[in-house]
Amino acid sequence: MNNIKLLYVEDEEITRIITKKMLKEFIGKLFVGKDGKEGLELFIKNRPQIIISDLRMPNMNGIEMIKKIRDIDQECGIIINTEVEDIEYIIKSVDIGIDKYLVKPIEKEEMLQSLNKVLLKVINRKKSNNKLYEISQLSKVERKIIEDEIKTKISFLLKKLTGKGPKDVQVFFIGSVVEVKTYDALTLMEKTLLNNRDNFMLVEYYRKLFYKEIDNYLIEIISKTIGFVVKLNKININVNENMEHIIFEIQFDKVVGSGNNNLKDVE
Repeated sequence: MNNIKLLYVEDEEITRIITKKMLKEFIGKLFVGKDGKEGLELFIKNRPQIIISDLRMPNMNGIEMIKKIRDIDQECGIIINTEVEDIEYIIKSVDIGIDKYLVKPIEKEEMLQSLNKVLLKVINRKKSNNKLYEISQLSKVERKIIEDEIKTKISFLLKKLTGKGPKDVQVFFIGSVVEVKTYDALTLMEKTLLNNRDNFMLVEYYRKLFYKEIDNYLIEIISKTIGFVVKLNKININVNENMEHIIFEIQFDKVVGSGNNNLKDVE
């Protein structure tokens, strides 16, 4: 806490004096604003890691100030400090990206715990954004190498487990998402069932169930290839077009370790 910069914005003088004194005990650099307009100016000038703000203020209220701050900085931590009856304001502030709200008056221990939790969120966001930036800078050749490796391994896995590999697999590695599309992956039995349209939902259900059962293999293939853990986000099955669309989300805060051995079973 001694190393961070914090902006505190409060229009009520007594509350401002008491809270300012409390914050000075464990904050490195503290900037204090009397309303949203002054708070925004102090933020732009000093770029603190954490903002604590009231919501009901003259000149510019807390909601307006936070919106402008979020347009500038998506990583900083934001805590609102407001009255218990300001529930409508609290709901609005959640939509624009606050990390925590505290009801007045605040005890010192509660303040310190909240600051620690929000600071951890800020650190994780910075890590995630830095890694996302590094991945976004991959060349087309580097990206294609990654996509081709995932494509080859998934094609091999599906053929091994179902007895029939897909006719084509496409992999798209975009930002924080890995998308896998398979074409003509249905088995002969599944195609036979589709001769009766009443079986469409049944085949879709079992294909989804199949992918959920093998998600550990798919996750490990992709995670080991890109170096970060992924999680299964969505499975879309279209039996009409014999196409499957599987979406994975990259967890940039989790680097792949060497503890998993599932891939050895399918390679």
